[in-house]
Amino acid sequence: MIVMTILLILSALMQLHLVNCAMKYYDSMEAVPVYQTCLMIMWIVSGLIVLDEKRYYSWPKLLSIMGSIMLCCIGIKFLTMKTKLVH
Repeated sequence: MIVMTILLILSALMQLHLVNCAMKYYDSMEAVPVYQTCLMIMWIVSGLIVLDEKRYYSWPKLLSIMGSIMLCCIGIKFLTMKTKLVH
């Protein structure tokens, strides 16, 4: 339990540091959506694998979840393209 708490604190601090570095070098319109989407994808994947939630879904539902993930990635691509076109 203590090891998990230490790892939790260290990973939270590392995540905070990396987000701050991204905000330093990139526009917040690019950094924040990428961060939030990666976080959401990791939540979905960890739920499917670690908590074995995949057994509750049929294949079409799993494919729709993967399609939603792809749609988020495409949205981020459009956001980054928009900021390049404006400058």
